[in-house]
Amino acid sequence: ECYPAGEECEVTSPLEEMTDPLAVYSHDLGCSVTGGHVYRGKAFSDLTGNYFFGDYCSGRIWAVAAEGPARQEPVELLDTDLSISSFGEDDRGEIYVTDLARGLLLRLRSAAR
Repeated sequence: ECYPAGEECEVTSPLEEMTDPLAVYSHDLGCSVTGGHVYRGKAFSDLTGNYFFGDYCSGRIWAVAAEGPARQEPVELLDTDLSISSFGEDDRGEIYVTDLARGLLLRLRSAAR
């Protein structure tokens, strides 16, 4: 997004093309996007093909359809107390998240289990 919000902006870059953001969220919901992975596992089959990402400050985890429309509203999956610093995936496509504050590596799993 352009900063400050609401102002017209022009992005110049040494890259040949820049892509507008697929999704944005307000600073009311967090302060620092932590990039994630496109989900390819089996634990959340209804979320296959969604890009999981989080916010370091709020601990929230969202998803957007990786092959979805050019602009989407993120879907909140979890509201945690984690300091999300990274995401990873195993050889089965299941998603892991790191908590920098506690030094933890956690696997996301369904609450139904």
